Amino acid sequence: MEKEIIQIDGGIGRCIDFTGPLKKYCDKHPEKQVDVICPHADIFFNMDWINKVWPINTPYLFETAIKDARYKKPEPYDMFEYYSEMKHITQCFDKQLTGEEGLVKPIIKLSENELKQAEMWINKHKAETGKDIVLFQPHGSSGGKGSPRPDGTADVMPDESGRSLNQEFAEKLATELQKDYEVFIIKNQDQVGVKNFKTFQGLSLRQIFALIPYVKAGISCDTFLSHAFAMFDKKCYVFWGSTSPKNLGYETNMNFEPATPPTILPNRLPHNMFDTFKKNGEIINGYGDKEIKIIVEDIKNGGIKKLDSNPDSGQDSKVESSKGSADDSK
Repeated sequence: MEKEIIQIDGGIGRCIDFTGPLKKYCDKHPEKQVDVICPHADIFFNMDWINKVWPINTPYLFETAIKDARYKKPEPYDMFEYYSEMKHITQCFDKQLTGEEGLVKPIIKLSENELKQAEMWINKHKAETGKDIVLFQPHGSSGGKGSPRPDGTADVMPDESGRSLNQEFAEKLATELQKDYEVFIIKNQDQVGVKNFKTFQGLSLRQIFALIPYVKAGISCDTFLSHAFAMFDKKCYVFWGSTSPKNLGYETNMNFEPATPPTILPNRLPHNMFDTFKKNGEIINGYGDKEIKIIVEDIKNGGIKKLDSNPDSGQDSKVESSKGSADDSK
């Protein structure tokens, strides 16, 4: 059997996006023994179509895993199809792996125990509070950095990738949702979160994934939560700034985009990030009360608003579904 090892770098979201194209590739090549190297190795646990997943910080990784295998490192951000033609990231991964351009939905393989534990936690929490849970991730990985103040607020630095919501809007949205739901903020340890709202302490990435089938809704900027909801075909309300749902959105999203088209930042690499930030500024901060109203009403109605609708969402934004979003490949 031919040994092959594929390395996928970057943030959690794009590693999630790689899962569908990877399975498609493995299904096409059963003669290959495929290993994966990834900084977020737990995304690939339990996937029986690969041989093994290696954490990227594994000691002596070259000697142990790479030396005797054919090595690949797909990189969609460098592809003309991605940054100029605005093809979806899964199409670009698929093209690099199989030569095709399928819109391939991301997947996760959670164990029965992982799902059962999540369901039990949700049911226990709901019995105690009488409320369904909403997950909210207001910051991308490069946002939400700052110094907490004694009153619980924070002095937060601008997110130069143009992906993170500002603290005032995030707090206002969470406060409105908290009237009917229990809001949990998803954040990294080095992010400040949102004043007076709970975060998950000690939960692994997979434990957060396992909660998604049982929560009421998810709200996110362009960060991993929106990709995670797509793994379960579940609707997520997503705010966009300097990146585009054409590259990174899903048919299951309700996508909020700035009314003034931004200079798109498709890859967030150093050669364009700072110039793009100068042009766009904090364009993602144009959202307000009307977007909050749309989200609250839609969640109460069971998320039934048509995704191809264009409701009146105010002067500063428009709402539309992503035309180039990922779905199952044909």
